[in-house]
Amino acid sequence: MIIQELPILIELEPTWWDKAPDIQIKFDNEVLFETIVSSTRIFEFVAKVDEEENQLHLIEIILQNKTDSQTIVENGEIVKDQLIHVKNITMDEYEIDNLKWILGQYHFNKPQMIGDTMTDNLPGCTTLGINGVYSLEFTTPYYYWLLENIE
Repeated sequence: MIIQELPILIELEPTWWDKAPDIQIKFDNEVLFETIVSSTRIFEFVAKVDEEENQLHLIEIILQNKTDSQTIVENGEIVKDQLIHVKNITMDEYEIDNLKWILGQYHFNKPQMIGDTMTDNLPGCTTLGINGVYSLEFTTPYYYWLLENIE
């Protein structure tokens, strides 16, 4: 077993008018941060991963406790809202850029009407405006995963 310390930075940017977004950040189901995000913040942690085994790891960013009153609609258009934007994810000093869209998943706590479709997820969406979870999975060895997925 070879344990690698993998530094991870997650940059989140809020949009809000009344109440700032309430979020959690988890790694492999462990809550690392739980806070209100009122301005752009970088959350940093070191993940300890086994580089020899083909292990699946999970980063989760959770928008929680948003109420309907935080979204104001006038004449069919949203004029005020509470959102959290996943601006950047850096793993071992490498900004994963497009991978956060290509491989990321946004799952809502309950199904929503998006356009003409009822759905409970938006693949690749990095703007969270509905209570739910943005998730990004990766496997170890990390650099193999990175090389397999870089475009």
